[in-house]
Amino acid sequence: MSILRRLNHRNVVKLIEIFNLPSKGKVYMIFEYCIGSIQQIIDLEPAKRLTIGESHAIFIEMCHGLSYLHSKRISHKDIKPGNLLISIDMVVKICDFGVAEQIGFFQVFISAAFLSRKNGF
Repeated sequence: MSILRRLNHRNVVKLIEIFNLPSKGKVYMIFEYCIGSIQQIIDLEPAKRLTIGESHAIFIEMCHGLSYLHSKRISHKDIKPGNLLISIDMVVKICDFGVAEQIGFFQVFISAAFLSRKNGF
């Protein structure tokens, strides 16, 4: 929840409020309203797939959101069509940060060094 409170980007779902009800042992989170997920849109299509243009537009917005998250050293770790929402104004929003984690500087440095060696750099 602490990760979500700090996020503010067009392509990341906005956390509005958190309610803790100790009597029920539950925490409720209220997010901005979205009309559905990319998975729901795919499931409604007769061919069960999107056009190249639709896929490209979604991919670009997803990349903007991921770039923002990575700039905050956050790894989502569960990107899939069900975790990409569509807002009322047709903007792609990354959601479900249940397995996301904050990445430390050392982890980023080691990962970059490993990937560069793996790719022959």
